[in-house]
Amino acid sequence: MHLRLAAVLTAALVLAGASTPAFATPGSTPSTPAPSGFVPVSPVRVLDTRANYQNCGWTSTLSENSFTDVDLAACAGHMPPTPYFTVPAGATAVVVNVTATNASANSYLSIGAPGLQTQGSPPAFSTLNVSPGHDVANLVTVPVGPDQHGNPGADLTVYNHAGSVDIVLDVLGYYMTPSQTQTTYRYTPTQPARVLDTRQQVPLGPQTQRAVQLNSVPGIPTDAAALVVNLTATDASTKGFLTVAPASGGYTTSTVNYEPGKDVSNQAIVPLSTSSGGSIAVYNNAGSVDAVLDVVGYYSAGGQGLFTPVPPSRVLDTRTGAGPIGPDSTLPLAVAGHGGVPAGAIGAVLNLTATQETQPSHLTVWPDGQPTPGTSSLNTNPSSDIANHVQTQLGPDGAVDIYNHAGSTQVIADVYGYFTAS
Repeated sequence: MHLRLAAVLTAALVLAGASTPAFATPGSTPSTPAPSGFVPVSPVRVLDTRANYQNCGWTSTLSENSFTDVDLAACAGHMPPTPYFTVPAGATAVVVNVTATNASANSYLSIGAPGLQTQGSPPAFSTLNVSPGHDVANLVTVPVGPDQHGNPGADLTVYNHAGSVDIVLDVLGYYMTPSQTQTTYRYTPTQPARVLDTRQQVPLGPQTQRAVQLNSVPGIPTDAAALVVNLTATDASTKGFLTVAPASGGYTTSTVNYEPGKDVSNQAIVPLSTSSGGSIAVYNNAGSVDAVLDVVGYYSAGGQGLFTPVPPSRVLDTRTGAGPIGPDSTLPLAVAGHGGVPAGAIGAVLNLTATQETQPSHLTVWPDGQPTPGTSSLNTNPSSDIANHVQTQLGPDGAVDIYNHAGSTQVIADVYGYFTAS
């Protein structure tokens, strides 16, 4: 069954039991950055508010209804053998995996460019939803720039709605304009392809890894510098986390935090190197868990698209429009022409949130006009609001399709940026 949606929906978002005000006028970035190429890095932890060390000039737990500025240009990796690392002050956007833990209340975090706190009300978009007793991770691609006083840096702002919460930030890469001296890469979106499913093999045990050789994956060139992947954890025996990283590297960061009885997914960008032999690996830190890995695109010198970040903008809220997506149903969503995404864009970065689910299920996002892939973008569970970063190709009409497997679910989508071939 197909439903048709072409209008932008801008209603307020209810997240983890907390109501968010109507969306303020977009304006968290003073001007549109130039289209930028990507610089991948091996995942590096730059901030952990639980740790007793000074980093990024800030170490405090986030308090209720608070805005916190983080200058990533001042952040340094702290987990040996990670070397000191900073995001350059000239970066236009950064790709960060954010993990929330030790939440004291149902809440949500919003991560955006400097100036979120000047909009006059809490931001009405969310990056991830948190609740007590659960560790939650989500990737975010966010504009960075000078702080709100104009001082040079690579600043971003984190907003916490309710209660207190600790956060962990892991940097996976950043965007720079090609005119700068740093070598950058272009993004090429691909039809989602499954490259690992341990349910067909043997689950990952504690402190073990599973390598994935990518030379045989159709459509991935040998000169690819990084891959965009979606990692899902399922059938976990205990709480723990999975990390996807270069096969030759150490594992000092996390990608997906899991717990028994829930399927959890998160997107990641993984650098490739000659030392890894063109392979990546999935590492498990505790218990037994199955891992599912889907490739959705890659970066290379001769790739297709440069990235332009935009202030997060709502492009879908089924609660005020088409209604929930039912079982085995697909909702086409027009992206180009909305939320600052121009006609002709070849891809987009979305933050997809599922809420009011009636059954465990999964959502799949893919370019409109192409066959439905046998992959997943977001795994959903009843009585929980779940978000995931979705970097996806757009169809020739500038739209994507969103498929729901079982039960019914309401879906919210915020756009964070887009890719163009120019």
